[in-house]
Amino acid sequence: AALNRSSVMIAANLKARHALARVVEELQRAGGTLTPSLSGSSGSDTVTFTSIADIVNGNPVWSNSTRLARTAAPEDADDGVDNDHDGLIDEGQIVLTRDVGLLTQVSIVLCTDVPERAAGELANGVDDNGNTLSDESGFCLQQQNDLLTVRITIEQPGQGGSSVLSSVETSFNLRN
Repeated sequence: AALNRSSVMIAANLKARHALARVVEELQRAGGTLTPSLSGSSGSDTVTFTSIADIVNGNPVWSNSTRLARTAAPEDADDGVDNDHDGLIDEGQIVLTRDVGLLTQVSIVLCTDVPERAAGELANGVDDNGNTLSDESGFCLQQQNDLLTVRITIEQPGQGGSSVLSSVETSFNLRN
């Protein structure tokens, strides 16, 4: 049982680290303003931004809007029930959407099994896990000046109806 739990934890951690690397890769290209403001007490599970798509005559050409967001998994409605019978309740996914609102809009699922709340958090208006944020999502972005912190929690089903949570985070300075 301990060996199984350990292998589930390793798999969850690898999945979280891969998702974190992919999200950071996208956000390191961000320029201008991140929307909405990510400086609140619970951070945000959604951000929209533009990036430099090209340089023409020494001037940047900005991309169409890109969005990163935690959304509900289509097979598991946000209703407190394990609708897809995978041992997880109301899991979500991190979705990258390019060309937001345009006919060319395309969405890519970067990661699945993202819980509604980060590890150790309850929906109670309190910072339950001691990281200065209250009720943060399993995908959480927080900005303080030019420093952006990205946190991702992955939940994987374990034996006997239990689940395993793995959380990763990193911070980096945004470009101007």
